[in-house]
Amino acid sequence: LVGNFRDAGADGIFLVVQHANADEDADGMYRSQGLKWAQECLEAAGSDALNLVHLHGAGVSETLGEEFKNAIIHFSFSENTALKTRLDDTPSIAISGGPQSGWLAQASCEEIETATQSLIEDMRGRSFLLSAGCVLHPSTPTRNIAAMLKMARHREVWV
Repeated sequence: LVGNFRDAGADGIFLVVQHANADEDADGMYRSQGLKWAQECLEAAGSDALNLVHLHGAGVSETLGEEFKNAIIHFSFSENTALKTRLDDTPSIAISGGPQSGWLAQASCEEIETATQSLIEDMRGRSFLLSAGCVLHPSTPTRNIAAMLKMARHREVWV
């Protein structure tokens, strides 16, 4: 099926790993039974595909991100500190993330700008895709999203 999408012109896939967090996978069932299917989807997309794997939830295994070759790994940094630390030590793996969705919905624009600038500086030297930490909460004010984008576009942050 994934190959059919690629043949039809899709540049890659967005794969959500829903049940691999600490609360839902305490016995390691995802790694022993579900992981192979996710890896097969990525293989079918091909090594030249633009693939993004979203590791959903809190407490995802710190080594799980390394299991997905040729993909950008997206997760909540604040809810998966062990995974974030592990991937910080592996700059060859592209990562995606940002402020936690609940915080992003409630923070002031100034707080968001400061946090975004700090995050961008922390990610310097690696492939990084700025996004909401997990999901974008429906109550997030447009001005808060604009504040994050403003800092991502601000040239002085990148110098």
